[in-house]
Amino acid sequence: MQSSPKYSIAQHICRYTLLLFLLPYACNPKPQSYHETLYVFGTLVDIDLPDGLNAESSQALTAIRADFNALHRHLHAWEPGELTDLNRAFSRGDSMRVSPELLHLLQRAKEISVRGQGYFNPAIGQLVALWGFHSDQYPVTGPLPDPAAIAQLLGSQPSMQQIEIDGARITSSNPQVQLDFGGIAKGYALDRGIDLLRRYHVENAMINAGGDLRAIGARHGHAWRVGIRNPFRDSVAYGLILGPDESVMTSGNYYRFHAASGKRYSHIINPRSGYPVDEIVSATVITQGDATLADAAATALSVAGSSHWREVARAMGLDSVLLIDAQGNLFASSKMFQRLLAGEPLMAPETPDSIPGKK
Repeated sequence: MQSSPKYSIAQHICRYTLLLFLLPYACNPKPQSYHETLYVFGTLVDIDLPDGLNAESSQALTAIRADFNALHRHLHAWEPGELTDLNRAFSRGDSMRVSPELLHLLQRAKEISVRGQGYFNPAIGQLVALWGFHSDQYPVTGPLPDPAAIAQLLGSQPSMQQIEIDGARITSSNPQVQLDFGGIAKGYALDRGIDLLRRYHVENAMINAGGDLRAIGARHGHAWRVGIRNPFRDSVAYGLILGPDESVMTSGNYYRFHAASGKRYSHIINPRSGYPVDEIVSATVITQGDATLADAAATALSVAGSSHWREVARAMGLDSVLLIDAQGNLFASSKMFQRLLAGEPLMAPETPDSIPGKK
């Protein structure tokens, strides 16, 4: 995978500060379009059906509501559910038979973790909890974790490779393994939602879970577009045109963080250091379908940082990647760079002096 140098990117798009998260935009949707908003996975989930409702799409929505609510219950990392039951089994050294849904997610998470060289590691649930991120209330406040406790957990080296899958029976050779699927569950849910829509013959749709989305088909004969928000100003800065089945997932540290002594600590934990990521503030991945991969990859790239993102993206088979660091520097694969240039400006350019992070 080729990548554009950081400075050439800055020279070409120095008049824009791009992307901390994405949200779909559309102008004057036609009356027959149908839009529904759910609250699940701790965020708003928007479902757009440009062709409106009929008997089949209505059945699809009923199935999606039920499926998303069930996933929220069973994949929750700290409330009662199937995942917490499995984590308790790990801590006791026991095995547990799991549902087909959790089994499939475990298989994908293990596969993606290996491909991502361990930068995506949902086995570090104890570290996530230690930093206070097993919470629905943000920002997290209170004292920071004891460094000795972090070191102790790191010493146990929990990883997805320590999970053994025998049919539907799951066990772990390491009792310190505790799963937290916060870095992959939304993508997995989006894939299931799109699969359900297609099962009921829905050809054109977008599901957007808090700025992470998957879109299929088109909107009234035109390609789906997503707006890229300026992270330093609450405004839309740029646009991307999507293909007929693409997922766009962003991992950022601007909503979920631990606040202590005037500093923000990202909820994205580096599994190698035990501490929150502080270099990359946003990582965005576009894939052909497969929101599960895109979601996990965005986390992996955030952890890999400016030094290792290229090799991790290559290992994970990604060709559309964009990272932004805390100084506003952009790092992009060649394909993503070209997509940004091919997008449509949505606001007047700012003067160069106003760009945060400008050298």
